[in-house]
Amino acid sequence: MGARKDLVKSFSRLTQEEVENFCMEWGIGMKFKPVAPACDVSIDKCSPGSIALYCRHFEFSNLRHPFRTLF
Repeated sequence: MGARKDLVKSFSRLTQEEVENFCMEWGIGMKFKPVAPACDVSIDKCSPGSIALYCRHFEFSNLRHPFRTLF
């Protein structure tokens, strides 16, 4: 992948429970209301007012919460 146009080809395989466990593991509060996307929704279609994150960025790119610089 690598190009934004390829995002429509990627889909989440995480369940809601897995997303919540991930958030607890990485210190992301439930106040942010993390939601697992439907299995047929690509990351480029996230809801208004939301941000989409790849879990692997936390592991491989050292991404950490808080996300102040992203907002």
